[in-house]
Amino acid sequence: MDRIIIKNKSIKLDLTTLGNPFNVVPCPISDSLNFKFKLYRNQTYTEKDSFLIISANEEFRGFTVSGSLRKWYFGNTNAVMDFNYKTFLHCIAILSKRLNVKQIDFWESKVTYLEIGGNIKLKRKYDCIIPSMSSYPRLGKALIKDETVYFKALNYELIAYDKIKEIFKDRGANKSLRDKITKGVFVLRFEIKLKCPSNTPLKEKVKTLNHIKNNWGFLIDYWKNTYLKIEMVQVQSPTFILKKQYATRRELKDYFSVMLINEIGVDSIYQIINSSVRDKKEERNHFINLMKKFEANTLSDYHKVVREAVEEKAIIMSRYSTDI
Repeated sequence: MDRIIIKNKSIKLDLTTLGNPFNVVPCPISDSLNFKFKLYRNQTYTEKDSFLIISANEEFRGFTVSGSLRKWYFGNTNAVMDFNYKTFLHCIAILSKRLNVKQIDFWESKVTYLEIGGNIKLKRKYDCIIPSMSSYPRLGKALIKDETVYFKALNYELIAYDKIKEIFKDRGANKSLRDKITKGVFVLRFEIKLKCPSNTPLKEKVKTLNHIKNNWGFLIDYWKNTYLKIEMVQVQSPTFILKKQYATRRELKDYFSVMLINEIGVDSIYQIINSSVRDKKEERNHFINLMKKFEANTLSDYHKVVREAVEEKAIIMSRYSTDI
């Protein structure tokens, strides 16, 4: 679990324990004020530490917690760590204590947004798996933007990207250090974003924090199986295999087209098609078929290694859960 929005309508927080608000606005239905606070995990912190945002009214019951639970709990120095069942429970225990509310009551808070994600550490050569993600059942073709793959639906979406590159982008590390680390390590981040959980197939599993706790193993298994359903094509290192002695002009043109795709990326090819071709769907399918035609012999091997790493990560994240 990562980013989340937690809403509780029955508990009134003691706002004096939350420090100084960073935002105060009048409540539109009364003379009271709405406050927003930055809640750090520890009492001593720096401005670079991750925080959660607490929203509450000075007069009425109810509050909202939003932000990344994972970053808040593990801290910036453990950016690729993920929850297992025990650490998630510990996180909620700490959060309820920082809010000065009873755990038993806090667990009944509703969840209105949730990201189910995991980081999979691999060798750098496996980064080709991201642009190889082609389509997903019922969600159609992938959208690739800034080296991130999206499969979008109305109320949820699937996202895959290079976590290591994101870390260095956010922290603004120097180029030599970034290049040294990214050269050897690739961390695939795969997430299911439930933008409106109540309108997704998981609505009965993530309704409240308590539902997440009681369905932990199921949710991790769902995350794993969702990744395994992604359809792949080869977009790197095409192999030119001929059954005869000489290549035709058409075969050479097709091969060079695939080489061009590898050089500028699938996203750039789709942008060209969308801006300059009338029958966009036909042309996109043409290039997908080309990539399949010249796919490397190692695609299945690469896919297998990543798939096994995802399955192993699921075992680690579901560890200690009571519903498996």
